[in-house]
Amino acid sequence: MPTGSNTEAKPAVTLGGLTSDQTANLAAPLTRGALTKLMVAFSAYRESAKTQGSTGTLFSDVGSGSAYAPSVRIAVQQGWISGYTDGSFRPDNAVTLEEACTAVLKLLGYDVTTLSGTFPAAQLNKANELGLRDNLTKAQGEGMTLEDGAVLLYNALTATTAEGKVYASSLGFTVNNGVVDVSSILLSNVKGFDNGPGISYLPTENGHESKEFAQLIHHEVIGHAFARFADEYWYDQEATMPDSEREVLKESHSKGWWLNVDMTNNLSEILWSKFIVDERYANEQLGAYEGAFLCAKNIYRATENSIMVANTGGFNAQQREVIYKRIMKLAYGDSWQYDYEKFVEYDAINCSSIPKLLRRTAEIPKDFKPLPPPVIIYK
Repeated sequence: MPTGSNTEAKPAVTLGGLTSDQTANLAAPLTRGALTKLMVAFSAYRESAKTQGSTGTLFSDVGSGSAYAPSVRIAVQQGWISGYTDGSFRPDNAVTLEEACTAVLKLLGYDVTTLSGTFPAAQLNKANELGLRDNLTKAQGEGMTLEDGAVLLYNALTATTAEGKVYASSLGFTVNNGVVDVSSILLSNVKGFDNGPGISYLPTENGHESKEFAQLIHHEVIGHAFARFADEYWYDQEATMPDSEREVLKESHSKGWWLNVDMTNNLSEILWSKFIVDERYANEQLGAYEGAFLCAKNIYRATENSIMVANTGGFNAQQREVIYKRIMKLAYGDSWQYDYEKFVEYDAINCSSIPKLLRRTAEIPKDFKPLPPPVIIYK
């Protein structure tokens, strides 16, 4: 399961539940330490875990300097998992299916002592009922892998908590038709440099009142500076997105940048998959169109044309949603919660006038000279 290419893996990577070393070997055993890190990453405590300093030794084998110390401390304090009577935690011990399911049931707020039946059948049956074991092939007594752990926690997002709520919603993520909106997780993880100002420099050779200048504003000011979109054009028909740039794009996605392009052409996993299956957006013909980010191959945009190609065509559904979310977050703060149906209702006015422009092959003038790509200044 390559990093970031699998639906279940994306949230684990984005939220910090898996390290780059772990994603390179997802067949490795899921240990008790790794399980606590995944659970905390998929909880309301993930930010506090990042800021915890050295606060003493909780277990004899988990010192304050251990990479697992913050997550072990939180997981134990919340009662999701416990140590041993000899004062150890045994963070490197492998985790079985029933142990992992029991811990995640506690994460969801269930009192496992009240379940019908005895351990481990009661816990496994409840996990199965909630969908926690979907896409898991492990049986009772079998050890879990890191990949299994990522799948289990992803399944937890769409599971019902003990309070009767969808778990992802309690974390501020969006779920549409039983599928977690990955972009809502990406946007929830935006920190620091996404909140900085954007400055656009625009040539005025065609005059301030020209149609071309208005389109340029849409591309440069709204597209790049405000919405943090990538360009969707390329120069060389053979240019392929190199692995080094894919890593940059992956990191940028985790910060809420370049959400108008993706590295997969799997229509069920691509960032705008929900619009592809929504009949209300059928006229836009959203899909996986190869070519974007100055590369003709190995990277994909949502529509044949858009304002981010050659300054024509308007914004497509994926782009409009990102803009909408950013406006609402800036206007109402962190208390605002995204609702897909409310967005669709708000967006209805665009669904009649824009689609035909997005379906049209971009007519790029022979003398078209794109402005230089955006420059990000890190501070």
